[in-house]
Amino acid sequence: MSDEQVSDHAVLAQALDRLRADLHRLDPHVRDDLPAAVHQMRVTCRRLRATLTTFRKSLDTAATDPVRSDLKWLGGVLGEARDLEVLRDRLDRLLLAQPSHLVRDHPGPWIDARLAAARRTARSEVLAAMATDRYAALLAALDAWHEDPPWAGLPDRPARKRLARAFSRSWSRMERAAAAAVAADAADRPARLHAVRKAAKRSRYAGEMLAPVLGPEFGRLAEKAEEVQDVLGEYQDCVVAAERVSRLSDLAHAQGRDTFTLGVLSVRLEAAVLASEQAFGQTWGELEG
Repeated sequence: MSDEQVSDHAVLAQALDRLRADLHRLDPHVRDDLPAAVHQMRVTCRRLRATLTTFRKSLDTAATDPVRSDLKWLGGVLGEARDLEVLRDRLDRLLLAQPSHLVRDHPGPWIDARLAAARRTARSEVLAAMATDRYAALLAALDAWHEDPPWAGLPDRPARKRLARAFSRSWSRMERAAAAAVAADAADRPARLHAVRKAAKRSRYAGEMLAPVLGPEFGRLAEKAEEVQDVLGEYQDCVVAAERVSRLSDLAHAQGRDTFTLGVLSVRLEAAVLASEQAFGQTWGELEG
């Protein structure tokens, strides 16, 4: 079947149903705390939200907006647990990379204990969220779409016309966000870079969804968006790590611990934040070229 015969509704229905199935598949894995399960469910929530946002002109927003809100809520709960997993690994590696004379008062076990306790709290919050009526209603709404997708009432059209146009709008939003980030001053740049990352994720997910039915050019664009997402993901992880280390340093000081090594880690992370900003500028410049 040519891409001119593949319909708007068929592509979206298949994508929504696949992501719905992924949420159900991951549910028991998250409850059992299997490796990477929280991360995979969080990504699934993001992909669902991105699909509902990017292709909203094809969908009944009265039905999809509440689901988008619930997916944002669930993704936020999952995010704290996932961020702590990433942070713990990053700080372990960063500590191991420091010369021995810069590591004082055995900070590794102390940091691990604090982050492990925070992760247990975050996991409890994930399980509590998954026990709520709100979570059950979210899954029920997605299940209902399996038989009755939330179309906007517009006539079904070839995917090449409607969905490709939606992708183009998404890509343009990413370009505008990137231009604003490049031009922003230091105070405004973090928020601008966050907006670029969100736009890049939406373009990536949309391109990956469309590539199998509309052609490899969408896959190539998705790869370009992923490059932007990856470099800004590193930036965001460094920002989060620097903020957490600052809080850990305050706690260590209050407990009378030597905070010298935490100060070293803070300096290293701030340097990594700046390096990531520069990497974004280089990556975006190459994509524009």
